[in-house]
Amino acid sequence: LRVAGVMRRAGLQLGRLPELGSAIGLDRRGVVMQPSIAICPDVNRDDSAWPLLHWQALVAHLRERYSDHRLRLVLASPQSSYRELAALAGVQYLPSVSFDHFAAVLAESALVICAEGGTSHLAPAFGTPVIVLSGKTIARTWMPWTHGAVVLEAPGRIADIKPDEVLQQADAWLRATAWCATPHANFHDSSCQQNSRS
Repeated sequence: LRVAGVMRRAGLQLGRLPELGSAIGLDRRGVVMQPSIAICPDVNRDDSAWPLLHWQALVAHLRERYSDHRLRLVLASPQSSYRELAALAGVQYLPSVSFDHFAAVLAESALVICAEGGTSHLAPAFGTPVIVLSGKTIARTWMPWTHGAVVLEAPGRIADIKPDEVLQQADAWLRATAWCATPHANFHDSSCQQNSRS
């Protein structure tokens, strides 16, 4: 199983794989039943907090364009300022997930869209493309160590990053990786990208 191999290399608990499988979209053989896009909006720095309305618009666009994908919302806590996203139609909310569960979700996602921070580095460790939203200039010093990342940054003006820009990058990644046919097949062939408004 691909996810089992990833979790073994990461030192995660393989014994919990059957328990995690149904939650992350695997059948009893560990085969992906439906591709997914992980949405991870929480961030520790206010200047990288993308507006809730932008996240709502992005989720609506993704739901319409990728109806064959699960949209998985992972929040840091039930008190997250983005908790309203859990009520949107077509969103699978994963509350209070363990680290093992979170890692498994990232590993089996076709794409991760997140705020700058730990998630932007953890997802590429599993070979998952990531789109990172940042209100700081991070690309030169904190760029995820991967060719599978796009950083959209607008120092001091995070709201200037529009949902359509993120959707355009999502379209490019999902087409380039041809995830439904061959998970992450072309991941390492893609070039690292940066889009900065500095």
